[in-house]
Amino acid sequence: MKREFDTYGHTIEESLRLFAGELPRDAVGLYQLVSAGDDFGLKDQELDDFVRQAIYGLLDAGAKPVIGGGEYSVPWVRQLQYGTTKEEIAEAIIAEWRRNQPDEIELVGYPWFAIRKIYGEGWNRVPVEHRPPGHRPGDE
Repeated sequence: MKREFDTYGHTIEESLRLFAGELPRDAVGLYQLVSAGDDFGLKDQELDDFVRQAIYGLLDAGAKPVIGGGEYSVPWVRQLQYGTTKEEIAEAIIAEWRRNQPDEIELVGYPWFAIRKIYGEGWNRVPVEHRPPGHRPGDE
């Protein structure tokens, strides 16, 4: 059943705005978006719509999809395979999540969203196979 407020007393609109507010401090994970939607009792298409709107908000705030960069010796590595527009990126990430149906623990390994201040030099460490055609170092 859909709830008007989450556990913290936020409305859906407030919750969506809070994700972007986290970006100057840390990356925001897909698992956080899904968990927040679950907290409102959203399921199926309503949950997809919530996650989509959250991704749009993060991208509009300047975030890019990233994953943990352990093997590349950087905290975060940009992920370019999801597309270039916010619609392409959101649809590709949602489709990947739905196709694989990970549990909440597994979702931690799914894309996160970070601004350049957070992902830093990870852009230059993106594996070649994940760079778009025509990529030039330093492109944003």
